[in-house]
Amino acid sequence: MGTMSHMKAEYDLNRFGANAPTHVPNYKGEPYYRDNGEIWIATSTAAAGWRCNLRYCTGTPEGAVTAPVGTLAVRSDGGASTTLYVKQSGTGNTGWVAK
Repeated sequence: MGTMSHMKAEYDLNRFGANAPTHVPNYKGEPYYRDNGEIWIATSTAAAGWRCNLRYCTGTPEGAVTAPVGTLAVRSDGGASTTLYVKQSGTGNTGWVAK
């Protein structure tokens, strides 16, 4: 899946077209894997239906990553209770909770 790096800000076709998949999804829920470790999920069958809702990272996403509620982050350097994070609230870069 490529080298893990610190997570990037929320990507979607409307904001960062160069980073989103360019094809129209075949079905809602279709995954798309990028070489940089991002996994995109189709939220609709429209061209703008891609969202990056699963990310690989080093370091905590709290205070560093803007993402929509429901996004998951898998931390490569995490330990007990600091490997999986869920964006549970907010619209900015806070609201991440370690699970």
